[in-house]
Amino acid sequence: MDSFLKADIFFFVSTVFTILLGVFLLVFLFYMLRIARNAKDISERIRESVKEISEDIEDKRKQIKYGGIGLSDIVAFFTKKPKERPAKKTRNKAGRSAKKKSAKKK
Repeated sequence: MDSFLKADIFFFVSTVFTILLGVFLLVFLFYMLRIARNAKDISERIRESVKEISEDIEDKRKQIKYGGIGLSDIVAFFTKKPKERPAKKTRNKAGRSAKKKSAKKK
């Protein structure tokens, strides 16, 4: 009788373990599918961006080939400094624009 009781306990524990393992595997697969779907979306965005960039490069190549742009224009494009942005206006507590005080020169 004692061996049958041990066998019943073993089968009960193994059944519970198998069910829990199946639930964990389903949750794991669910998250893996979400990650794979996100990776697919990211790769599609990258593919579209690369296609647009290659089209832009092809257009510039045609411009260079047919004399629409020179080497000096390309060098100037990569070496020019960005334009400075105007200073942002700050607002006081009442919501009115406040002028920034400039430092006086001595």
